[in-house]
Amino acid sequence: MSTFAAIYAAAWTLAIAFAAVLAVRERVELLDAAYWRWLAQPWKLATFALAGGAVYDRGIKVIVQNDLGPEGLADPAKELRRQSPSGKLRPRLVGCA
Repeated sequence: MSTFAAIYAAAWTLAIAFAAVLAVRERVELLDAAYWRWLAQPWKLATFALAGGAVYDRGIKVIVQNDLGPEGLADPAKELRRQSPSGKLRPRLVGCA
């Protein structure tokens, strides 16, 4: 890890620890039961679920497109052709342990 990254991570860790101490010490509303009752209203939970689902769905699509799309499969196919004695791609059954 570079020096900058170490300092950056340490600064964020200290900031979060400081904020947590202040939250407990000052009795921030985030820790109050009334806040969680206010937050647990059905329309707020539904909105959060829809937004979270959209983000999750988009993330899955990006992973599938990048890993299983034509561009993602081209490099392994080129490598297999390179390693093949005849230069032709031969399908093989590969088992996962």
